[in-house]
Amino acid sequence: PWNKPNHLVGIIGGIGPAASIRFQERVLEKDRLKRLEKANDYCIGETCGFLADADYTPYLLYHNPRIPNNNLAVLGQGPTSVHALVDSAKALQRAGADEVAFCCTTAYHWKTAVEQYANIPVLDLLDQVAIKVADQGYTRVGLMDVDGTIKSGAFQKALRRRELEVVLPDAEDQQVLMTAVASLKSHGFSGNYAQIAKLHEVASHLAANEGKKVSAIILGCTEIAAALGGSGDEHEVDF
Repeated sequence: PWNKPNHLVGIIGGIGPAASIRFQERVLEKDRLKRLEKANDYCIGETCGFLADADYTPYLLYHNPRIPNNNLAVLGQGPTSVHALVDSAKALQRAGADEVAFCCTTAYHWKTAVEQYANIPVLDLLDQVAIKVADQGYTRVGLMDVDGTIKSGAFQKALRRRELEVVLPDAEDQQVLMTAVASLKSHGFSGNYAQIAKLHEVASHLAANEGKKVSAIILGCTEIAAALGGSGDEHEVDF
């Protein structure tokens, strides 16, 4: 969808708040790399830097942290978020979006409902991840994500559709993961070394699993990805 002329994707962000920021950083990074690859094809001189702005991806972003927590909703511990997701999708559609995506893996639990009631396609980022992982030749991958995403099963289904075996943390490590994510959401990353270290421990256990050793781990939640991204070599695994 990003490459279709005049096709505008709307992003439902703010779930959680850091997810929108990380999404924008990743899009900016990818666009900049693509821009550098073709920089010399048509532009010479210092004006290139200013003209380059037009090469970046257009999208709409609705940063809406008022959406009820998706994790608690899936677990039945809080109000459903589907109505707010539908309203957010409709708002993006009114603003010109042809398609929407969620900056939250857990929110894909309601993908079908949002498509039905907002009458707009939902770009399945879980499936996009599964395609990329399969294309890179992996056959067995670990998945680190919050309880709601794991219970929903949407991510596991997307991966299994691509014939990928999914390995999850055991119950003890999953609780460690949840405690760490909650702490990082509440207190941030600065100085929160103990909880970041806990996430590293969970990743290490997945990477060293004797029976089902994985060569790649998907970092599903924003806080997990921010804490561990770029440290794959440390665990002898790809993130």
